[in-house]
Amino acid sequence: MEIRAVICGSADEARKLEQRSSTQIKVIADTEGLLIDQLDLRDKGGNPFSGEDVARSAQVIVSQDGKLLWTNYSNNYRVRMNAEEILSITKKVLSSVSASP
Repeated sequence: MEIRAVICGSADEARKLEQRSSTQIKVIADTEGLLIDQLDLRDKGGNPFSGEDVARSAQVIVSQDGKLLWTNYSNNYRVRMNAEEILSITKKVLSSVSASP
């Protein structure tokens, strides 16, 4: 299992976020918004200051074969799940997937 964060910014911004983080989470730069669009995370015109598109705050669990297993979307970018909550849900989702026929 790998945990990744995705940002709309540049590769340089992703690298800086990784360096500032106290975790080992790899940050992916999605400069074109392709993954963000694929996961339906684009908030069109969501930047209240510029009107630019932004990525919605969300947590998703995707299987290695690309199947979307679980999502949690936030209507407020300041409201996010903490690491313990994410790990607990991840364990539940993965155990249910491995128990499936």
